[in-house]
Amino acid sequence: MNSEGTLRIVATFEAKCRQCGCVFPHPSLGNFAYGETILASTNGKVFAIASAFEEFPQRISNEVADSSQFWRVLAALADPVHGSNLSPELRCSGCGSIHLEYWEGRRIGEASVQMATFTAASRLTEDALSRLIRQVCDESK
Repeated sequence: MNSEGTLRIVATFEAKCRQCGCVFPHPSLGNFAYGETILASTNGKVFAIASAFEEFPQRISNEVADSSQFWRVLAALADPVHGSNLSPELRCSGCGSIHLEYWEGRRIGEASVQMATFTAASRLTEDALSRLIRQVCDESK
């Protein structure tokens, strides 16, 4: 199933950065999302939803030896959104820090969030994909 171009409406909540004090909105799938997560750009301003049950994530799931690295690997392999690479951590939209005082504070609205795509990574050979997965896992140790 290819979800390229698909948008989902999700709730947005307030978060506060511990580093710069910025209060900012962020999308959330809530406590009952199973097999999905929201990936954030490294500047904290762009988001995408990733599902572990889509074709490409299923393809790489057996390649990721440490399951705690799955979302990090998936984020690294995702196509950039509006020119921004993705990360599994929520980041401050003011300074890009991952150090938050709180997140999922009061609900403040809704946002359209696109589904993550993996067009470039899905074109890699199995060997090239395996090397890239190992590299991402090694870098995060």
